[in-house]
Amino acid sequence: MLKLVLILFVLNSSLYAKVDKESRQIVKKLALLMVDKSVIESQEKAIKAQIIDRVMIRYSKQNRVAFMSESSKSINEYLKFEKKLKSGLQSSLKKEISLYSFSLKMYSSVYLKYFNKKDLKILLSFYQSSTGKKFVKVNSNVMNGVQTRLNKHLKTSISSLSTKLSTIVKKETKEFLATIEKK
Repeated sequence: MLKLVLILFVLNSSLYAKVDKESRQIVKKLALLMVDKSVIESQEKAIKAQIIDRVMIRYSKQNRVAFMSESSKSINEYLKFEKKLKSGLQSSLKKEISLYSFSLKMYSSVYLKYFNKKDLKILLSFYQSSTGKKFVKVNSNVMNGVQTRLNKHLKTSISSLSTKLSTIVKKETKEFLATIEKK
């Protein structure tokens, strides 16, 4: 995973280096408008919690059983230790994962790849407008709504198509078997 991040960073850096200073400034402003910090921080918090929970579950099961067999005092001490350990892990992850700054860099590199300076200026004007700000706020909800409806439609369509295809297969197979029996 670290190798992938480094490769992306190197590719990103080389792409970024070929762009003029004004475009870089525009795209930084654009990325700040596009990346909803609260959403990214919420995702980051959830990811960090998952990582810590996975690590803690792996080790705490073994340790809790061992401490439970000794005495209730031991298990209480261990639970206090576990809480302190979890807090320490949370602190260390703050330094390790920063999705917000990574997201800003990724938005910047992607926008620089696909848009010229004129396009970037137009996009910046749009995202600075009230409609652009609203778009950023509701876009993830819109995309989730579209995805939900698409999934529902596909599920219904696939089910219907499967039924139709099954009917065809049954009919064709029956006809094929009938021709073999005639021979």
